Amino acid sequence: LESLAIEIEAGKWIIPNDVTGKCHPEVQAWIDEMLFYDPTAHTGDRLIASWLAREAARVAVLRRYLDARPTQKVTLAELGALVRESPIAVLRAFRREYGLTPHAYQIDRRVNRARELLRGGTSSADAAYLTGFADQSHLHRCFRARVAATPRKYAGGSAAR
Repeated sequence: LESLAIEIEAGKWIIPNDVTGKCHPEVQAWIDEMLFYDPTAHTGDRLIASWLAREAARVAVLRRYLDARPTQKVTLAELGALVRESPIAVLRAFRREYGLTPHAYQIDRRVNRARELLRGGTSSADAAYLTGFADQSHLHRCFRARVAATPRKYAGGSAAR
């Protein structure tokens, strides 16, 4: 399972879905077999290793899910349903693995995308819209908290480089 988690993380595995958002039945069966394997069949160190590998694989699936939906609002309940865990278990596992909550991770991805757009000459209003922020002031607050500069100063400074 560790190698599965690494491959999912590296983007080797893309979970196909149709318009309804459901996976192909064979793919879903394989995911269920890998991610929801019952580790109670093992004892001692193997039990702990199996649990950690299973959690890493689930969190990698959550990260890929968030990466595929950077501008959408994704709830903890939605993430929990994806991996069959409670919302609080999802929050704790994600924070343990990446050091951020799922929401903070998504905001961070949006700010990084806004940085790319601003470097390319996009206005901050357009960057806010394209990255999924509620409005320009929301981008401004999140941007300043993470980059320590306003979007305008950042765009002006990167243009001079």
